[in-house]
Amino acid sequence: MFRQVIRANGRIHMLFFIVVIFMGSFYLVNLILAIVAMSYDDCQKKDQEEADEAEEAEEEDAVFHTLLPTPPSIHVTVFICLYTFSML
Repeated sequence: MFRQVIRANGRIHMLFFIVVIFMGSFYLVNLILAIVAMSYDDCQKKDQEEADEAEEAEEEDAVFHTLLPTPPSIHVTVFICLYTFSML
């Protein structure tokens, strides 16, 4: 059967289809790898943006907390309580 196909169509046709099959599979593998690489880059960019936003939020919180009045230390609180009770 193989010899009849070769005799009817010739070796050039057979070589053409073999080359098309190999080149087509090579093209499809590269296309799939390109899509996977692009998806990975997109996910990496989104993760980086989220990390930057979280870092900015932490910086804003740190600035906000530095602007708040600090509570008195325990020593000052004890002193105020003792002073107040001694006045009574």
